[in-house]
Amino acid sequence: MREHQTTPSAAGTEASNLSHLLVPLDDNLPSTHAELYFDGCSKRNPGEASVGVWGTICGESFEIGKRIGVATNNEAEWMAALLALLIASNKGAATLRLYGDSQLVINQLRREWKVKSETLIAFMEDAADLEERFQDVQYCWVPRELNTQADRVANRTFLNTHTNNNDNP
Repeated sequence: MREHQTTPSAAGTEASNLSHLLVPLDDNLPSTHAELYFDGCSKRNPGEASVGVWGTICGESFEIGKRIGVATNNEAEWMAALLALLIASNKGAATLRLYGDSQLVINQLRREWKVKSETLIAFMEDAADLEERFQDVQYCWVPRELNTQADRVANRTFLNTHTNNNDNP
């Protein structure tokens, strides 16, 4: 569980590259809390991958899937978590509870496990920058069976993009 006061800061490079996916903020949001589930899927390790985020942001239901190219399973999970942090922040959430079924990502975000991979270290730095935008961030591990919606979004995105690519000569 991470708790801290917010101070404005720039997002890390990987997360800021996702900013084009965001919808402008609505000034009439009913609350400032977000509860999001994230999941990443990689069809090989590494292989073509996608991410999914599902839940509520400031009282509104939300989901997004994005194809991320070639990534390992761990990289896909991390990219999904970063996307969730970025979107919740840009949509005005002051507090965030983020759920994922990757013990590695959740425990690294909680600073309970060391981050060794250079790529994942960069993701951790991006996450730390994004965390500063919130008053409170909580990371919660859930079993795969409780993360089916985010998994569905990630897999649907992968399959839809894969099908669409095959339809175009």
